[in-house]
Amino acid sequence: MAGAIDLSFSTTACLEIFEVDYASREMDMPVVGKAIPSTERFHRIVWGSAGIGSTETRLGLIAGGLVDGTVNVYNPAKIVDGATNGAIITKLAKHQGAVRGLDFNTFSPNLLASGAEDGELCIWDLENPTKPSLYPALKSTTGGPTAGEVSFLQWNHKVQHILASSSLNGSTVVWDLKRQRPVISFTDPNSRRRCSAMQWNPEVATQLIVASDDDRSCTLQVWDLRNSISPAREFVAHSKGVLAMAWNLQDPALLLTCGKDNRTLCWDTEVGEVISELPASANWNFDVQWSKTAPGILSTSSFDGKITLHNMQQAGASQAGAHGVNSDFTGLAHEQSTGPKAPMKRAPNWLKRPCGATFGFGGKLLAHGAQLQGGPTASPTTISIMSVKSESTDGMVVKEQSVEFEQAVKNGEVNDLIKFCEVKRQDAKGEDQEAWTFMRILFAEDARREMLRHLEFGDALEAREKSLAALSMKDAREVEDSAPMSAPTSPSLPPVEDNDAFFDNLGDAPVQPPKPTPAPKSIPPPKQATVTTIPPPTAADFEIQRALIVGDYKAAVAACEKAERYADALILAAAGGPELWAEAQASHIARAPRPYMQVAAAVVGKNLSSLVKARPVSAWRETLAMLCTYAPGDEWGPLAEVLAEGLITSGDHNSAMLCYICAGNVDAAIKYWLTLLPSRNFTPKDLYGVVEKAVMLTRAAGQSESTQGFTSLITNYAEMLSSQGDLDSALDYLGMVPGSPGEDVNVLRDRIIRSSVSTKASTSTQVVSPAVSSSVPASSSPYQASPTSNVSTYGAPPPTSMKKSALATTANKSKLQGDEEAIPEFRNADVLVCTPARLLKLIKDEWVLLGRLRHVVVDEADEMLSSGFASDVGEIIKLSYGENGINRFDTKVQYIFAAATMREAQPLLETFPGEVEWVSTARFGRVHPQLDVRVDDVRGDDAKFESLCDALNRHKAYKTLIFANSPEDADELVGKLDARDVVALAFHGRAKERGVVLDDFIAGDLKVCVCTDLAARGIDFPDLHHVAQYGAAPSMEMFLHRCGRTARTGQRGPFHVTCVVDLDAETVDEDVRSELESHR
Repeated sequence: MAGAIDLSFSTTACLEIFEVDYASREMDMPVVGKAIPSTERFHRIVWGSAGIGSTETRLGLIAGGLVDGTVNVYNPAKIVDGATNGAIITKLAKHQGAVRGLDFNTFSPNLLASGAEDGELCIWDLENPTKPSLYPALKSTTGGPTAGEVSFLQWNHKVQHILASSSLNGSTVVWDLKRQRPVISFTDPNSRRRCSAMQWNPEVATQLIVASDDDRSCTLQVWDLRNSISPAREFVAHSKGVLAMAWNLQDPALLLTCGKDNRTLCWDTEVGEVISELPASANWNFDVQWSKTAPGILSTSSFDGKITLHNMQQAGASQAGAHGVNSDFTGLAHEQSTGPKAPMKRAPNWLKRPCGATFGFGGKLLAHGAQLQGGPTASPTTISIMSVKSESTDGMVVKEQSVEFEQAVKNGEVNDLIKFCEVKRQDAKGEDQEAWTFMRILFAEDARREMLRHLEFGDALEAREKSLAALSMKDAREVEDSAPMSAPTSPSLPPVEDNDAFFDNLGDAPVQPPKPTPAPKSIPPPKQATVTTIPPPTAADFEIQRALIVGDYKAAVAACEKAERYADALILAAAGGPELWAEAQASHIARAPRPYMQVAAAVVGKNLSSLVKARPVSAWRETLAMLCTYAPGDEWGPLAEVLAEGLITSGDHNSAMLCYICAGNVDAAIKYWLTLLPSRNFTPKDLYGVVEKAVMLTRAAGQSESTQGFTSLITNYAEMLSSQGDLDSALDYLGMVPGSPGEDVNVLRDRIIRSSVSTKASTSTQVVSPAVSSSVPASSSPYQASPTSNVSTYGAPPPTSMKKSALATTANKSKLQGDEEAIPEFRNADVLVCTPARLLKLIKDEWVLLGRLRHVVVDEADEMLSSGFASDVGEIIKLSYGENGINRFDTKVQYIFAAATMREAQPLLETFPGEVEWVSTARFGRVHPQLDVRVDDVRGDDAKFESLCDALNRHKAYKTLIFANSPEDADELVGKLDARDVVALAFHGRAKERGVVLDDFIAGDLKVCVCTDLAARGIDFPDLHHVAQYGAAPSMEMFLHRCGRTARTGQRGPFHVTCVVDLDAETVDEDVRSELESHR
């Protein structure tokens, strides 16, 4: 090592390679190959991976910076093989003075940077080590920062072409190889201290740490190039100058330093404190290095000629894996070295993650090695699944904020949507305000008129309307004056018998006014015609007249234009036919290139697209107003998009978004709104504003089918809500996707529905006796019952026997993963329970043969068909029926749609290719007559709650299922009941442990369960005799489903339903109000 001598004052040096075998118990590190002598001592040694793909240089390259300015490049493969010839590949002689800066590029290992006392930085290309090439030396520009005597240099870990060097004059310079010049430099603003070492942050490309060997300034300075006026932070622990540093690449928070105070410290750079310290050696350590392959292993090199390996994970004990080298570097000497004085204050990254967790769908959390609070100690292999819900509302949408929006969308009334847009416009600021204005205008009955008024063309529009009104009144008066007359007030003109003679006589004699015929006294005499003196004809007159005589209107128009009689030319062109008229118009417009004539040309030529492209984008409001006036209905959207594209090209994205709103391009508007969000890590609260605008835009544009961008937005938002446990709201927003939902929506909806019900809930299949049927038209009202059907199926006994070969595909997932041995079992099954999409897949893969298909039962048809399964059911029907309506197989396939109401099934039944029969009970669409329905019409929350408590006391012998209209109402009601010492738990999409609640209620361990409409369908509650509705159901369908939780098939009464409602509330559905009134 340069700067130190041994006891014999020898100045010779050599390069040796030692083998480190961590698995061996031997303490000595054997020398591999032979030592390679050097004429000068080393200042810096680096080992790079250049040429590692070649057999000749399979171990890479070693570069050594010498005192005399030479850089020796060694082939470690030759040294390890024991060959003396070829060990030194080349000598790079360029510098004047000791080479202290040396580093291989991380991204391009063939690039070697060197710096010396002469202040020059050289970049060497060692792609061909025997013939290295040198890039132009990096030098300071005139007046620019100077490199000085280079003490250290290093490549940036993140940016390939960035290099930094520190110097003994105290300056640190950052170089850009692309520009071949320094880009920034800095020094300590308080003192011009020597820079002994420098390190780039492995993770942050703009941060580096600089150290000084000056005892008067022994701090570590953290510099951020984004603000290089002064250090961002300083680390203080060394009492004397710092000699070397090394940043850990496996854990970027760990930094090693050694100094003249004989201390070797390990820092946590995130908090700026020392977390570990190695024992002091006999002399200073002048170099420290982390192992690049073994985490936690580091080496120190000291001035007493020893190299020591340390294990940071063995603290406070003798370190068996420590090795040393003699002072003359000719032999090995075992060095007993203890590990760090104390354990590290925090675990390094390579030791972390003895446990882990990941969130699943619907608020589920899967963890391994996690110990639950109060539970037994878990091993790292223990896997736990739990339901979680965030208690914090940060980043979540508060329900009260979205109620008005969801209600307006659910109602679908135009006035409600306009009112909501107006409220949002008043509350919005900046760009959002006009966006809401545009969407409100699109809902208007005459949207173009309202848009013209908003674009500040209202005065021109009013003037035009007044002009048209005045003209209309004038025409009406003329018709009124002429209506009662039995004869004309002036003699009728005789018919023209000779057209040529008529034009020959033009201009030859003054026109004599006809003599008026005496009129009745009640009719005022006509006004005397004014005699006009016609000037004498000119040569142009004769030319025009000759052309007209022979009917050559084109020549007449040309003569008028030649004589600059442009108005006459247009009049004659109008008489010459549409082609001549269009030609004269175009000629006149080209002759008068005024801005408004461009508009006229585009309108006349029906080429508004060229007008939109030609007009300046700064006048986009005027252009949009022109489109409002002249664009045909089918061209309005494409023309607005052309205008938007021009605005995007000019950089005006906000105005382009407004044009996209006018065009109804939902995806383009969504794309712009997403760019306005604060970050890419969207929370539901961040995304909610975009969802509001996107949903309103789809309604304003009248879109009947969803677009890809809108579907992606809604599904992502629904997934966010589901991940936070808000399954009810997730389903509501999925229902806002118009048209036929795509596969993504259907899959997500299916996952949410499955997550809403405990997997422990069992489902039983029963076949009941058929009810009396009668045929009715498929277009009948969903609430219309058959007049002759009067047999109820409630209480019908199940069949005595049935083959036990039914398969539930949801319970046999392993058989759907390619196990062909399960195919015969599926093909021979008597009953197959699955979703329509799954059935289509099984048919396509020939796991189910259509020839055996006899019955297709769509249970809960109203929910299934409204949830996006209508297209799948229709596809199944097409597979079993031909285009001519004839069954494809010998036997008839019967389709059964079972539901409390059939409103959603009407479109499918109208197109059904086979016969349609309407099978219903006598009270289809109404509650069963065995139900005792009591309606308590109350006012105020207190009276409402007291009425519910009375109902619980009346039916305290039974379990009670209480329906609330929202999760918030359900939780609030549970709290009120708890205050009355009534044990109740909530079951809804946001409830914790809702599966346990459902199981306890079904088993009878829980007497009162407060739920939302999540429990209104698809769940069988045995022995349930009392259902309470705490508030009116949102629809008649849901009212029937709530009542249908009791009086199930095979159960014996009595059955009670209590409805605690305010019938005067405006929010009560009219059908529900009528039904409730009938039970009072």
